[in-house]
Amino acid sequence: MVLLLTREDLEALLPYPEVIGAMAEAFRVLGRGECLVPLRTVLEVPGRGTILVMPARLGRAEGVGTKVVGVFPGNRASGLPVVPALYLLSDPETGLPQALVDGTALTRLRTAATSALAAGHLARPDSRTLGLFGAGAQAVAHVEAFRTLFPLERVILKGRDPRRAAACAEALPRLAGVAASVATDPAEVVREADLVVTATTAGSPLFDGHDLKPGTHVTAVGAFTPETRELDTVTIRRAKVVVDTYQGGLAEAGDLLIPMAEGAIGRDHVLAELAEVVAGANPIRTSPEDVTVFKSVGFALEDLAAARLAYRKARAAGRGIPVALH
Repeated sequence: MVLLLTREDLEALLPYPEVIGAMAEAFRVLGRGECLVPLRTVLEVPGRGTILVMPARLGRAEGVGTKVVGVFPGNRASGLPVVPALYLLSDPETGLPQALVDGTALTRLRTAATSALAAGHLARPDSRTLGLFGAGAQAVAHVEAFRTLFPLERVILKGRDPRRAAACAEALPRLAGVAASVATDPAEVVREADLVVTATTAGSPLFDGHDLKPGTHVTAVGAFTPETRELDTVTIRRAKVVVDTYQGGLAEAGDLLIPMAEGAIGRDHVLAELAEVVAGANPIRTSPEDVTVFKSVGFALEDLAAARLAYRKARAAGRGIPVALH
């Protein structure tokens, strides 16, 4: 039997503190060299979007799974998910399917949890104001996840669609327990923020890095190709930069690859990957004035860790829909 886990199941089974803990443990195992995560396969659908295939193995044989995920920006106009996905969790002993998981919700939860994990190591612990670029599900998820680690008092957000931005700001007090307002220009967001999150489908920089105040931590999760970026060269040059993985960041992150191509930074400007930071091997923030950046392009181990946690908890709680495939 295969267990079908829906969005509602994941939201009930995966509170952010537990997902953040699962991400921390997964990156610790990765840091010990005990995981296998090939670089994802990318299939372009001309004029429509991108399909990504993301397999991973956790530990020597603790978990195996694969996500098939799309990025289709045009879906927004039809009210469909911009990042539709399905996750297959397999039995590492037999290879048989264990669970089919709503990959869209899984992506949202694990991305925000990983960002929060990184921010917990890189940001000032007294950060109270979050500047948010984006007004979709991923943007809301980041507020919810960051709220578990920081004493957030307000969110200032900027979205491409003013109506969606206003609706997001109105919903955030109910969804995340944080007051929110809509900024009229990007500078207003970053000049006041202790934490900045960019969770958009933009292909070019969202703000001027000169406007970041000292001590800000920036989380960039939207752009995931060498040709696109959310952060400008000034932001990257000012910041101490950490990536989710060297493999993904140095192959896919236009936020870094474009400044490198310009000659503005070198490879050594990327100080660490998240596994090193989680292990405490590479302290990054050494002053309250440091500007830090966590650049994430998405990493298949995060999906596996979250799906494995959801499956274990679902079995214990009797949740999910058993489906016979044979």
